[in-house]
Amino acid sequence: MDNHCIACNNGFFLERETGKCQPNVSANCLTPDIESPNCLVCSDGYFLYEGICSFYSIQNCSVKDSEQDKCLLCHDGFYLNGLGSCERYTVKHCKIKDPNANLCRECSPGFFRDPTGVCGKYTVKNCNVYNNYTDQCLSCLPGHYKDSRNDCVKYNNLQNCETADPSKDACMSCKSGYYNDFGICRQYSVANCALYKPDADLCTTCKNGYFLFVYTCEPYTVRCEQYKLTENKCLSCPEGYYLDEGICYVNNGLFCKELSPFRNGCESCVDGFYLDNGQCKIREHSNNCKEAFDTADLCKSCFDTHYIAGGMCISYALETCKTFNVQKDLCMECETGKYWMSHHVCEPYTVDHCEVFDPNADKCTQCEVGKWYLDTSTGVCLESTEVDKCKLYSNTQDACSECEDLYYLVSGSECRRNPSGLFKCIQYKDENTCVKCETGFYLENNYCQKSKVVISNCANYSGEALCESCESTHLLLENLCVEKIETSCATWVDGENCLTCPSNQVIKTNEDSKKVCEDSGLDSCVEAEAGSVANICLKCGDKKLLNNGICVDPTSPLNGCKVYAKEGECSECDDGYTLTKSNNGCVSNFSLMSANCAAGMEKSSPVCHSCMSGYHLDDNRECLKCGGEGCNVCDPYDSTKCIYCMIGYDHDGSSCTKTAADVSKSNRMSDNFKSGFMMKGIFMMIASFMMTYLA
Repeated sequence: MDNHCIACNNGFFLERETGKCQPNVSANCLTPDIESPNCLVCSDGYFLYEGICSFYSIQNCSVKDSEQDKCLLCHDGFYLNGLGSCERYTVKHCKIKDPNANLCRECSPGFFRDPTGVCGKYTVKNCNVYNNYTDQCLSCLPGHYKDSRNDCVKYNNLQNCETADPSKDACMSCKSGYYNDFGICRQYSVANCALYKPDADLCTTCKNGYFLFVYTCEPYTVRCEQYKLTENKCLSCPEGYYLDEGICYVNNGLFCKELSPFRNGCESCVDGFYLDNGQCKIREHSNNCKEAFDTADLCKSCFDTHYIAGGMCISYALETCKTFNVQKDLCMECETGKYWMSHHVCEPYTVDHCEVFDPNADKCTQCEVGKWYLDTSTGVCLESTEVDKCKLYSNTQDACSECEDLYYLVSGSECRRNPSGLFKCIQYKDENTCVKCETGFYLENNYCQKSKVVISNCANYSGEALCESCESTHLLLENLCVEKIETSCATWVDGENCLTCPSNQVIKTNEDSKKVCEDSGLDSCVEAEAGSVANICLKCGDKKLLNNGICVDPTSPLNGCKVYAKEGECSECDDGYTLTKSNNGCVSNFSLMSANCAAGMEKSSPVCHSCMSGYHLDDNRECLKCGGEGCNVCDPYDSTKCIYCMIGYDHDGSSCTKTAADVSKSNRMSDNFKSGFMMKGIFMMIASFMMTYLA
């Protein structure tokens, strides 16, 4: 009888080789295999691995892997790490979390996500739109602006504002009826105005029935202060009107200091304007006047920083002058590298980056040190072609002349690093030649040698046991670096003794028998020396007189004297004064030199060197009338000719004649004056003319 089983009971499986039922040994199995000891489906909480049910160790997992001890999806509040385990999120204030990392994808309102995936709190108050990734505000709430610190600040000056500046507390455009006054909207206030000047409370067009008068609107009514009824005419007008054939008309004279009562114009003008045929015209040529003519655009006198020429005040251009002689009112030397001198006037170079300029050839002869070289054919400075690692460029050709440390020059166009390098060499002449060693080494036979004898505090050596320079705190004395123990010196004998002292100090021997510097104790002294009994002053400050080694006030002070030679004698005057011939005083009233003199100087005696308008200097330094009747500005080359006439005269080419009846067609200037000769050439011409007397 066949002893094989066909089907086994639950909990057993059929062993086909023997036909026997064997117990299923897989624990926690929900569905065992009927033909093997393996499990097909495990109970909840277990996973199937090679037919055996194993316990899940992963905590906080929502969806587990059915074939291994790993999680596929974690519970809320946990994320899946790279090992298949669930870890708790530590990121706070997160709206949408990353399921596979402890990072936030989207933060909660009021927080931003930084580059590390962490949520930070926004700190900018009154912000409307934030940056998603930084604590920065993109736009502020209405009524606020974003300042330079990224803060939203409340506007304070936006009343009646149409458009505000987004970066500061200011308005850009105002509402109708208001004008912008440097960011603040102010209401227009001119009555009966139809159209205003932009951004100003000034009217440009009036309403019907009104006329414009100095940016205000006045009614079209005949105003009369005194009226004669029998003749039906006005005898006198109120202020602001002028009388013409018995009728009062509005006086439209602008910039008047005093309006004319008899014509549409002015009697006198406000500062900055001059009177020309009843009209006030802006001064274009007399802005630097100390005193100007009321009825011409010309100066009577100038301030100290200007000289008079052709009725105009010309600047000495002190900023371009290196050495200026106050007594002579002349520039003696111009600032080098930018200006050249022509008749004591500093003219700018016409070539950029020029160090030495030839004004006669209008060319540069030497360019600035740096990256500029001279094109000898044109006299122009050209920029050198850039060479990598170049330390200094040639100023005579388009080439490099010196390379940076550790590099050497190849044909002026390449700085090449030494391929092997010489020991401690920092500057090369060529591939194999050293010209400078590191600090602490000296150059000998193309090698950098370290001194076998070390000199304490030596910074640079020139040879074996030879110090070239010491550290800043030490002095080089007889090949030794000596500490500067005494700090009061200007120069030293040795580290503890002074050789010379700073201003108004003297050398004294202290209790240790050392030479030190001490204050002289002399008032107003600028240079002193020690005496056997008392300190002696060698030079006094301004306004003081040197008397027996001390500085005293002069017994009889000289007006305008800056430096005294001795009692009653001056050697240098204050600005605006000139020295007398006998050196016994300083004068500033140039009119004492000659009638109609505008400015003067010291030569063999106080003399005039510039006259008032309408006068010229003769050989005796006297101011004489020139140019004929009605001349205001004379020709400096020919005193019989005039280049600018007085009011009421017409220029006929070389002289002045009475003006025609129609003053609007008058011509007061010569053709040269009109064409710009006066604006540039006349300054140089008159300066040249004056200098012939000053040479």
